[in-house]
Amino acid sequence: MRTAELKNFGQYVARISPLLLLWLGVAAIVVDSDIRAVERNMTQAGTAYLNQLDKEMIRNEATLMAFSTVFGTLGETMASRYAGQLMAANPQIFSLEIVQTASKNQPGSFAAGKTHDRSRAKENAFNHPLTLMRRILSGPEKVPALGLPMNESRLRRAPVASPPFRLAKDDLEYAVFFPVSRPLRRGDSAPSPAAQNESLLGMVIDASRLANIFKFQASKGETVIVYHRAFWPEDQNGQLLKMAGKARSAIETAIFPAFIFKYPLATTGEPFALVVKKQVGWSDLSQKTLALITLLAFGTSLTLVAYLRDRQRSRVAQRPIRLWHGVDHDPLTGLPDGTLLMFRAAQLQAQMLSQNMSLAVLLLDFDEFKKVNDLFGRESGDELLRFVANRLCAAVRTDDTVARTNSDEFVILIENVDSMESLDFIKQKIQQKLSGGFLIAGQLIHVRASMGIAILPGDGDSMDALLKQARIRMCADKKARRVKLHLV
Repeated sequence: MRTAELKNFGQYVARISPLLLLWLGVAAIVVDSDIRAVERNMTQAGTAYLNQLDKEMIRNEATLMAFSTVFGTLGETMASRYAGQLMAANPQIFSLEIVQTASKNQPGSFAAGKTHDRSRAKENAFNHPLTLMRRILSGPEKVPALGLPMNESRLRRAPVASPPFRLAKDDLEYAVFFPVSRPLRRGDSAPSPAAQNESLLGMVIDASRLANIFKFQASKGETVIVYHRAFWPEDQNGQLLKMAGKARSAIETAIFPAFIFKYPLATTGEPFALVVKKQVGWSDLSQKTLALITLLAFGTSLTLVAYLRDRQRSRVAQRPIRLWHGVDHDPLTGLPDGTLLMFRAAQLQAQMLSQNMSLAVLLLDFDEFKKVNDLFGRESGDELLRFVANRLCAAVRTDDTVARTNSDEFVILIENVDSMESLDFIKQKIQQKLSGGFLIAGQLIHVRASMGIAILPGDGDSMDALLKQARIRMCADKKARRVKLHLV
């Protein structure tokens, strides 16, 4: 690429840069607005998830409390019937249990549950679920995580939930325990407080059914986790539920922010919390708006480049005209010189003859112009000539041509002459424009002009002949002016 082309390219970039920065700022505002919208939407979705989970957990606790009331008031038989009704109405409940502190070989007192493992139907038939439940709930060595919530429930006298664990077919479950006193039977003595605390109500809940609360899938870049607060959210051992949408790319993760919504559930006995993570990505942005901004930025940049290139071409195209203007125009006054005058006269001569119109040539110079240079200097003389050129142009019509052919000599081509009276009017107007004098370098300078006029076709049929006749009449006008001054 040539140096000139590089220079032009640099100029284009310099002029386009502010425009591109403007569009970039608009795009940044749109992207920021979209990202804030993602954060608001995630917060709203997280709040909705939290409310739904709170309702579910509170309902589980209320179910356990109701079962406790029936058992403590009506006894095991009525509690067994009520347990079946509760489990039919709440499919998320895997089992309802009366749990006692007992040795491994001591039988449990009461169980109502259902099994998911058909291969063990003979051992764990519905009317004998105690074997299965006793091994899971009464033997903490099978599910070690259950011992702590059992003890905590006895100490707090309140519902306490366990971390999640696996049952038959690896179904994920968790248990909620609540201490309860057995009802007194006829002939029983009053139980001791220690004996009262030996019994627990246990409710095993199918954690996989929590997913049914959410009626939609996690969106792209979104992760929803419900976990036991004794664990970190990322620890799978403490997760009750995890839903994850399609992961974002490494570029999206590096460019865009991620938002986290984290709140504990409102239940008193179930120490669970909800975490919603949202990684912002390209799909979260206003694609149509950004595409429109990109299109507008590209379009305006191309338009500006085209405009700049057009201006550059115009300058290049005008350069020869300006060079030519310097050749055939007087450098001091900017008027056409003698060469351009002759070219213009040849055109007008043919045009006037074809239209049967007259063309006048007015020759004008200034009396004793040399004295101005001698008295005031060459620069003042040049300034005077520029002033004269401006006033001569103001005295004639725009279609007429004013040219400077010599030091103080001007020629005016007057088109479409219809009478001598119109020429006399132009001469008077020129004299009027010049009569006021010129203020140059603080001095008011007055000049007198002598003029001669020749008319095509009467005074000649060529420019040379017209100029010759106009010069004769100008000299006669100058001589007559001198005689007049002498007589005065």
